[in-house]
Amino acid sequence: MTASSSPTLFISYRRDDASARAGRLCDWLKRQFGATRVFLDTDKIAAGDDFARVLDERLASTDVLIVVIGPGWLDAANDRGRRLDQADDFVRQEVASGLAAGKRVVPVLVGGAQMPAEAELPEALKALHLRNAAIVDDASFERDFNALVDDILQRPRGYLRREVDRLTRLVRALRLTSLLVPVLAVVVVLALWVSLLAPLNLDTLAENSLLWLADEIAPLPEDAGVTIVAIDDASVARLGPPFGANARWRGLHARLIERARAAGASAVAFDLAFTGATGADARLAGAARSARSATPPMRVILGGHRFDDAANARPAPLAALTHATTCLIQRDQRYLVPLATLPADTPMARHMPVHDAAFALAAAFAGTVSEADIDERRLRLDGVPDAQAPRFSSLERVPDDTCVPPRRGDTVAALLLRASAADYWQAPARHIAYADVLDPAVTPDARLAGRILVVGDARRDSRDRHPLSRGFTRRSVPGVELHAEAIATLVHHRETVQPTVDQALAILAGMGLAGAATGFFAAPLPPWPRRAVTALVVLAYLGLATALAVGGFLLNLPYDLTALFLAWAVLHRLQAPDRSWSPAA
Repeated sequence: MTASSSPTLFISYRRDDASARAGRLCDWLKRQFGATRVFLDTDKIAAGDDFARVLDERLASTDVLIVVIGPGWLDAANDRGRRLDQADDFVRQEVASGLAAGKRVVPVLVGGAQMPAEAELPEALKALHLRNAAIVDDASFERDFNALVDDILQRPRGYLRREVDRLTRLVRALRLTSLLVPVLAVVVVLALWVSLLAPLNLDTLAENSLLWLADEIAPLPEDAGVTIVAIDDASVARLGPPFGANARWRGLHARLIERARAAGASAVAFDLAFTGATGADARLAGAARSARSATPPMRVILGGHRFDDAANARPAPLAALTHATTCLIQRDQRYLVPLATLPADTPMARHMPVHDAAFALAAAFAGTVSEADIDERRLRLDGVPDAQAPRFSSLERVPDDTCVPPRRGDTVAALLLRASAADYWQAPARHIAYADVLDPAVTPDARLAGRILVVGDARRDSRDRHPLSRGFTRRSVPGVELHAEAIATLVHHRETVQPTVDQALAILAGMGLAGAATGFFAAPLPPWPRRAVTALVVLAYLGLATALAVGGFLLNLPYDLTALFLAWAVLHRLQAPDRSWSPAA
């Protein structure tokens, strides 16, 4: 045998002296060198075989004889006297045969045993005292075992070699418990698909926390290019109630479009429903057409929830204008904003046609949306370079018929809303009262030039108010603020993209490997350092998740950490019996 080869080992022991310790040593040696290269009589001699013949044959083919010496090895006796002095004692025969054949004989002292002196050994075994003994103590078993392996292989010791050996042993041990790996994978994947953690609201809490941290680190710029034109109580009082679908307010909307076009605004988007005919509809339509044909053109978008029946029909003069749904999908006080709708009953492919650009997308971009790249999570618009094309967070099923289009069950490319600080959209630079916009003396053209104006109902008693969570705080905001947030997100390319199924599974696998590696390398450490290492790994992941969220990629924290801790627990448990072993176990 050379130092680099894998030897065959024969373990000699006395059953009533060190049976448990020899069994443990055998298990570890099998993991180190392979089960076929380690012989112990308890599991390799079939019923009916000649015990002595099998021992002789296996000993003859052995490279290294491991002699396990416990406290009672030397003085074990029966009614005929000390057993080592009896020619038919199997332990005596094994050791004597190994010495006579010139085998490498390694005494291994266990249980506090001492190496026998020459005078204490029978003549046939006296050469044993010349062999350097290895000590394998229960309290320092793994360290002593590593030293024994180095002695058997006649090689220098080192951290890298020791860790490779430990990994080799673990991989061989996993063959006996290999079902744990697919079970772990199945549990985590099923949790992902059925949202096992959703009832605990961990998804929402994790997403809100990440998005809050991301926005604290990299908020929207002071000049977001988007201004809320708020139909507040003061504006309604000044301009004349009642506010609603009447000729007075449609005429005011026409004036606002004309004012915005004259000031050089880039778009006016009304987060309002334009149902029911009024005497000012023709004027409103004319103002919108004039804005669209101006140089440069100004977009006018009319919002609304439903366009599917007579009660919600658009007045004839307004029918040719750009209408877009202001639908929001609410999930536990977080919001997904539909951007475009995929065709129904069409097999999913990487490139999917889309239609019905929603409110935020129509306000942010002038081009017509034509295609969704499912892998890149990107929407392509006519006249918009790919590098500037907006991204969407995920594909979502519309849960109800609150808005039509899209209809219940339709698949939409949706944007996960990223809420700004509570006072962001209330700041004067980004929030102007409706009545003030109409008065050039109060609102100079410079405050409107080049901006997207989002017009909406901000009255205190408005029904268009929504609960919103940001981090650990909750508040009620007008719907126009949510739409302004979505538009600004698209304009500044701050979209938050959630992993595709393939990406999520790959990340889960990576987290499982990280957990397994942590469980493996931290296992030899004392409890508190082991916990500290695990905590550092978790903190590193959370730091990475925050950095990715700032960059617009949102990890699934609950599922990723579940995969990490499950894998850690499996590896920790696999090694636990060795750490807690006792001779009586």
